[in-house]
Amino acid sequence: MLLVRDEDVLRLGLEESMDRIAFRLGPLRNIILPGGSVAGANLYLARTICRRAERRLVTLDSESPVRETGLHYLNRLSDALFMWMRLANQTHQPETLWDPEPH
Repeated sequence: MLLVRDEDVLRLGLEESMDRIAFRLGPLRNIILPGGSVAGANLYLARTICRRAERRLVTLDSESPVRETGLHYLNRLSDALFMWMRLANQTHQPETLWDPEPH
């Protein structure tokens, strides 16, 4: 019997969502600056908080073992938040691309 854990279902749901959005948006060819639409900015903030939680979980893991599924889920959630930010910005306001050339 194949056992599916709740964490796997959640992670796979994020993967499927990201795959659909990536297909719609196409490949990322530039660095995107934070901001854009209000929704995009809020998703970027949520991603920042998620990344902070991931770093804290890694720190905690060095002191006391943490289940890998928590780390994997936070990592995938961070990536999903980035994809949702890109989608929100495409829907409401163009993404702000980084320009390496100073003006």
